Amino acid sequence: MQAKPRAQGLYQATGFYPGSEIPFVSVAMRTDQLATRAPEGTSSVFRPILPQIKPRTQVAILLPGELPVTLPDDTIYVNGMGEADEYSIVVGHTPDCSGATVCSIGSFNAKRGGKVYPDEFEKTVSLVRGITAYFSPLTCGASCSPPSIGWEYEGAFYRMHLEIDSRNPSQDEEIMVRLANSAIEMGPR
Repeated sequence: MQAKPRAQGLYQATGFYPGSEIPFVSVAMRTDQLATRAPEGTSSVFRPILPQIKPRTQVAILLPGELPVTLPDDTIYVNGMGEADEYSIVVGHTPDCSGATVCSIGSFNAKRGGKVYPDEFEKTVSLVRGITAYFSPLTCGASCSPPSIGWEYEGAFYRMHLEIDSRNPSQDEEIMVRLANSAIEMGPR
């Protein structure tokens, strides 16, 4: 992986996902230098990585305008990859966090032609523009999975997983629906 110094204490690294030929970009940010809510649209958490992913994918990148999470007072990492028919963005605690794992704060992805996996979601919910979505609250077994929401939009299936510290399943659902609606209403980045 090659690291490049960035302004304001940020650095960017590019490389490949471990064991693959899929290129990805990782941007480190100090949490005291970013806002989780941005009045002009895309949360500032995503802004540094979008120029690296957008030219690599033909799938509309839909991201919420805010991240209602409590971020630790240290550095977070935003990793992303884009291919013609998909993209993935992971906000995590480690530079090589690449999915919905213990290092992840949240993940945002889409795949053209993607579908719902069997037993992936617990219920259907309604989004803006008459879109049907699928939701699962926080679930814990051997480990915990954060609340998630998924929906189809313009031939791609979108998924968001996000650690939310509400401790209330109905509030988690309300927050995830609000985030999905925000991403849809703001349109492609």
